[in-house]
Amino acid sequence: KANFQMPACDAHEVAELFFPVLAPLEAERTHEVSITLSYEKETKETFDIVALVEIPFDDAISFSHRVLTTQNSTYLQVKGSNKTIGPITLLKNALNPPEGCSVDEERVPSTGLHTVLHPKCDASFVFPIRIMETAEDITTHYQFSLWFSSPSETFANFLPENYNVQYNFTISKPRIDYEISFTSAPTSFIGEMFPFSFSVVRKRSSSSEVTFTVDGNGQWLIIGQSRSVLSLSPGEPKLIHMNLLPIKTGWIALPKVTLQGVSDENIAYQPHSDRVKISPKGEFDCRCVPRV
Repeated sequence: KANFQMPACDAHEVAELFFPVLAPLEAERTHEVSITLSYEKETKETFDIVALVEIPFDDAISFSHRVLTTQNSTYLQVKGSNKTIGPITLLKNALNPPEGCSVDEERVPSTGLHTVLHPKCDASFVFPIRIMETAEDITTHYQFSLWFSSPSETFANFLPENYNVQYNFTISKPRIDYEISFTSAPTSFIGEMFPFSFSVVRKRSSSSEVTFTVDGNGQWLIIGQSRSVLSLSPGEPKLIHMNLLPIKTGWIALPKVTLQGVSDENIAYQPHSDRVKISPKGEFDCRCVPRV
């Protein structure tokens, strides 16, 4: 229960009040609030107006997450959206992983201190994580904490200096059905044939046949079978050879190999190298020049 003093109002004027209401954000998020307005007229008569209002409550910040697996890293992305009516200042954040899992603190990208997040805007937090190695499918529980304050005087009067919200969620370790390993030279020249090999190993999939596709990503011309069906026995690698023709220079990514009907998170990529340096061809004229 809280009491608020209203300003004096003339006839036909409108007064607006802002006051905080704390409510548990559990299964039931609509709560009934009793509002009593007591006022006095110029005649010194006093009146009370009582209203029961149903108010839907929601989190100040809504969260979501996803796991991103690259060829040599696993990243956890947490996104937060400001659902308040005013800007908030993000102060700090922390991820509490379960036992056996850890955050690679040295590789956590900085999100910037005291970032202002406006209403209906999002912030993204990325954590490189190490998930425990196990042959069994597991579900792990994480907790993400975010501290923020409000630059708005309206909110600052009612919120603590560092307001904290928590997001609890679970992550299921992806099941590895296939393993793809790459073999290639680290460098080459544009316009020259580039030998490229990869092997596919069936780990836990029940299917004995799978279709692979090789995508040059607009950086390679593929010479050979870019799409074919493989018959695989459990644990036995199937090796595929082909030639590539690089059409761009610089550090370019190897072609993307995908398996039809298999999500990337269910494939363990074991590359020999992520990128290849492609240099332009050149003619050099070396001579001695007298010093002036």
